[in-house]
Amino acid sequence: MDVSFFEDIKYLAMGNSRQQSAYSCLTKNRIFDRLSEYSPRLAGTVPLGVDLPGSDLDVLCKCDDLENFGQWLQICFGNRRDFRVKHKVLADTPSVIGRFETPEFPIEIFAQNLCVQEQLAWKHMIAEYRILKSRPQAFRAKIVRLKSMGDTTEEAFCRLLGLEGNPYEALLDYRV
Repeated sequence: MDVSFFEDIKYLAMGNSRQQSAYSCLTKNRIFDRLSEYSPRLAGTVPLGVDLPGSDLDVLCKCDDLENFGQWLQICFGNRRDFRVKHKVLADTPSVIGRFETPEFPIEIFAQNLCVQEQLAWKHMIAEYRILKSRPQAFRAKIVRLKSMGDTTEEAFCRLLGLEGNPYEALLDYRV
């Protein structure tokens, strides 16, 4: 199943109203322009159409120098409302997470020294996309309903698919 369209955010312009709003937000705020040298890709619930009001835009980046990346985020986005940057180790991988608010969406910029396609957030989104494409439209609505009741996206998928164990691992192991 071809997922290459996810590599350019232009597909959002033809999507649902939230996806169109995300496209407008990302282009108006020049998020991808400013991050262009870091191979930015949008991941998460908005591209899949399983987002809730208040869901953020997750921008994944590949960066070799995470220390300088955190400083660069401060320079580029430090004047944005509620800006903050953290250095964390996630799944044994050093990571930088920058967050801020725009009037339309909260933005989270996530960087690791891994190609975006190797990052877990990307892998989860692609796995979820393939599952959504293999199911009737009502499945998507059930995911959104479970999320609105408190499940994470991965938990909602696993609940509907009858998968047990760690939902993040189970989704990656699931075959459509």
